[in-house]
Amino acid sequence: MTNSDWTSTLTSGTGGVTTEEAGQVEGDITIQTFWSGAGKRALVTVRAAGGDDWYTVSGSPVEATTEEAGQAVHDATVAAARQGGGAKVSPLD
Repeated sequence: MTNSDWTSTLTSGTGGVTTEEAGQVEGDITIQTFWSGAGKRALVTVRAAGGDDWYTVSGSPVEATTEEAGQAVHDATVAAARQGGGAKVSPLD
C-alpha cells in the first residue's frame, strides 16, 4: 500500500488551529498530513514556526479512503487554519 504526506507553511487566522495536546496553535505554522493507504486514514499535525514539537489537530485522524481524499483533508485543514477560529479537521462528506 502507498503512503503519502503533504506539508504547508502558512500564517493562521486569529485563533489558529485546535490541537489535542496543546490547545490552540496560531500565527506562523506548519501543517503536515500523513495518509496511510493501508489504514485509509489521514493524520493531521501542526507545529508553530521554529518549533520542534508536532501536535495532533483536533478531529484527526480522519477517514480518507484514497490518496486524493487524504490530500483533500490536508487542503481543507489548511483553508480552515487560514480562517482561524480554532480550526479542526473535518471528515469529508
